[in-house]
Amino acid sequence: FPRQQRGRRLCLADFHRAEDSGEVDTVALQVVTVGSRIGEETARLFAADAYRDYLELHGLSVQLAEALAEYWHARVRREWGIGGADPAGLDGMLRTEYQ
Repeated sequence: FPRQQRGRRLCLADFHRAEDSGEVDTVALQVVTVGSRIGEETARLFAADAYRDYLELHGLSVQLAEALAEYWHARVRREWGIGGADPAGLDGMLRTEYQ
C-alpha cells in the first residue's frame, strides 16, 4: 500500500495495530461490479450512435455499482460492531462521516 504523495504521507498500515500489540487487526477490501453484460451493451449502444440510451444505461450501471458498494460497506461495519455510528443522511455519507 503506497504512501500518499502529499500532506501527512499516510498509508493503510498507519491505521492498524502493530504486530507486537497482541491484538488481531483486520482490513476489508471490496470490489463490486454489475457484470460484463452491462459493459457489452453500453459499448453496443455507443457504437450504434444511440448516445441517450448509452448514457442512461451507463449512468444506471454506475449507480447500481455504487449502491452495491455501499451495501457491503454497511454490512462490514455492522459485522465489526461499528455500524451504529453511520451518518443519518446522504450529506453525511458523501462526507464519509463513518468511523
